[in-house]
Amino acid sequence: MHAIKRGHQKLLARGLQLRQACSSKGSATRLSDGRLTALGAKIEAERCLLCVDAPCAKACPADTKPDKFIRQLHFENPLGAAETVLDNNPLGGVCGTVCPVSKLCEGACTRQHMDGPVKIGAIQRFLHDFGIDQKLDLPPIPLPTGHKTAVIGAGPAGLAAARELARRGSSVTVYERRAKAGGALNHTLSPLRVDHALVAQEVQRIADMGVQFVFNAHITDTQALQRDHGYDSLFISPGLQGSRLVALKQKHEYWQQQGLISALSFLESSNSLDPVTARAMSNGKTVVVIGGGSVAMDCAITAKSLGATMVHIVARESLLTLPADEDEIRLVREIGGIFHPEAEVVEVDATNVVKLVGFGAHRSDYAATVSASTVIVAAGQVLDESGKLLLDGGAAGSGVVKRMSQPPSAWPTSVSSSVYAGGDAVRGGGETVVQAVADGKQAAAAILPNHPVAPRVRPSLQTEFVGVTFENPFCLSSSPVTNSAEMIARAYDAGFAGAYYKTLNREDKFAIAHPSPRLGVVHGHPTGGMDIGIQNMEQISDRPLEDNLKDIAWLRKQYPTKVTAVSIMGYCDEDWAYLAQAAEGAGAHLLELNFSCPQMARRDAGHHVGQQLDLIQRYTAAAKRAVKIPVVAKLTPNITDMIPAALAAQEGGADAVSAINTVKSISHVDLDALQPLPTIQGHSAVSGFSGKGMRPIGLRFVSELARDKRLRIPISGMGGIYTWRDAAEYMAVGASNLQVTTSVMQHGNRVVEDMIDGLQRYMHRNQWTSLHEMVGRANRVIVEPAQLDTTTEVVSVIDPNVCIGCGICEVACRDGAAHAIAMQMTPPPPKATGCGAKKVATVDRQACVGCKLCQFVCPVGAISFEVRPRIDRPRFSK
Repeated sequence: MHAIKRGHQKLLARGLQLRQACSSKGSATRLSDGRLTALGAKIEAERCLLCVDAPCAKACPADTKPDKFIRQLHFENPLGAAETVLDNNPLGGVCGTVCPVSKLCEGACTRQHMDGPVKIGAIQRFLHDFGIDQKLDLPPIPLPTGHKTAVIGAGPAGLAAARELARRGSSVTVYERRAKAGGALNHTLSPLRVDHALVAQEVQRIADMGVQFVFNAHITDTQALQRDHGYDSLFISPGLQGSRLVALKQKHEYWQQQGLISALSFLESSNSLDPVTARAMSNGKTVVVIGGGSVAMDCAITAKSLGATMVHIVARESLLTLPADEDEIRLVREIGGIFHPEAEVVEVDATNVVKLVGFGAHRSDYAATVSASTVIVAAGQVLDESGKLLLDGGAAGSGVVKRMSQPPSAWPTSVSSSVYAGGDAVRGGGETVVQAVADGKQAAAAILPNHPVAPRVRPSLQTEFVGVTFENPFCLSSSPVTNSAEMIARAYDAGFAGAYYKTLNREDKFAIAHPSPRLGVVHGHPTGGMDIGIQNMEQISDRPLEDNLKDIAWLRKQYPTKVTAVSIMGYCDEDWAYLAQAAEGAGAHLLELNFSCPQMARRDAGHHVGQQLDLIQRYTAAAKRAVKIPVVAKLTPNITDMIPAALAAQEGGADAVSAINTVKSISHVDLDALQPLPTIQGHSAVSGFSGKGMRPIGLRFVSELARDKRLRIPISGMGGIYTWRDAAEYMAVGASNLQVTTSVMQHGNRVVEDMIDGLQRYMHRNQWTSLHEMVGRANRVIVEPAQLDTTTEVVSVIDPNVCIGCGICEVACRDGAAHAIAMQMTPPPPKATGCGAKKVATVDRQACVGCKLCQFVCPVGAISFEVRPRIDRPRFSK
């Protein structure tokens, strides 16, 4: 037995070598077996365009939600992304490995029209593995409902149905005719395509959710099974256990005895612990595979791994229409497989000659012979007799089976039936694993339509700000994204807890006219984007005050649990009081006083007021006297020290302050016209800048405000909040309420879903019961520069296995730091094959000052640090 097991392991090892030999991916983004590293997955996720209609999601039969898990990874929530895969696909790791993605999600990816589709399948597999590594909790199981289900067949459809039924409260038992679960994944899929340990891992997770398995169970009478064990429902997914035959003239008994084999028999032998038959038919021989689907590619790859000298693939389809996935076809090409498209095998003779002719209309156009010793028939699978019996309703043949291959409207309605069927058995073969998973999920929903899957328990993000309760800390800020009730309603529906309505204006005093164009952008990519930030010349609301007040009243009525705050701006005491009362009368929960807009077309408004302490105090007091609701003063960052402005607002009666608004800027200059951008009819103006680049400035201002003991009122933080991490950082330095704009302008209101999920996970990880436990915690360790420790330092440590030898760190250190890094050639690792000397970065530990510049410029994360006592070194070196 040990010798047999070693033989099987040798086969798997040979297959791994084959994959590695055919792989040209860099080690920084790909593991040796082709899977993505964390860096590779992040790079791929950042390529996603985050399309509004998510064509990738529409192309996924199992509703794995690739748009969501890629977006979550993009926005620094890998655990949330891994959970999305786990919750939506019972076989997420397997599907991420074997799915024909070029015909499904990646085939629909919009990015393919630019530089190739996002590697969605590889990202999904990474997230599955990441979830395993992080010991991600399995989906919750509700209390038993008393419902019992039997699942016949432990292939992909049966496994998916079993797990989803368990999530809906059913007690599930799976009956499988073989000795282990997995179906075709274990018995016919080549281990060169999917690691069988991965299949076992997926099955174990389903078993850990309470699903029972009965193996070596040959069920033929479903009615007796249901009657004898009291099952309320049955799901049948026996798979296709027979092979479709092809008409071949066989002129020698050799072919009957040892030269001709079905794909299922060949692969089942190769997947056994001792693949005697498969090896005997491959090693040292030329092999012909009939078929163009994934199973045919499996056979070709497996035969080559077992020692075949040459593999020919004969398919009736053209090369462009082969049913197999592009990656499978590419691998067969890379191992030297020879394709014969639009052809078929018609005869095998006594001299080991396989005769080919053109197929269909091409029959007379093509003729060839191949000298071969083995022909593997991979022309499709069919139901065996026991499978037919099950689908006919059992031994009595009187049952009614609802098939997942049909829409529910086509199911029989004259007879009440609780027997369902799905997978290849009802679809005739040629389908994908992910389609089988879809059948299982849909069957579970049909069996228990009134029992949704149990939700995961999340910590509450409810928080209080100025005496008002928010369901979470996330609000839209007063900006272009809060210009109307319609826009704010979409944000509320997406999950935002509140919104600061765009600043109200007295149009009878000053009519607002926005310039056009009014946006400029700062980006880091030649193809554009908003990855650094935008410059905005838009002022406060240009809509009639009456219309805005109606919108505010409508929002209060339609969304009573959301917090509708209203921003206002006046030009004198009377204006502030008038607008404050008008907003309160419309139903505003609280007011925000706009002392900070940097592009107002009046010099007695916006940030001009925010730079005058007496006006801040005066106008705050005017608004505060006029209303009973809380008042928040929005401060300008276009000032050296914000604390005096905050204290002035507090003195005027403000209940809180908000910071920061946009910073005055020039985004770019058109060097051809020598005009700053954006340009309006030959002229431009300095205006506010927002986006990711603002976060460090915003964090500094909020921290300074929170650390000043004279300021006794809370802070609403804003400026470059794109991810949950950004949000957590603002709260860690003192903000108890958060405002978002630019990320919504770029990616839409959906960003809040990822912010909420990530912040909940962060709370759970720290075992906090309230968000207020984290507010200001980071400020405890902020000291003056003179108080920083100077007795220790860090020194760079470069991992030679990760370093790709680009030398970027050497250049940066040489010209911008201590000249402590140099590139050197290192010998290959011991016993390594196919590897030569490698150029890597090395550190002069005596010269390194631990500035971390090298880590920040490294493109592959190869550099870490260790702490040591500070060493003496020359003041000037090199």
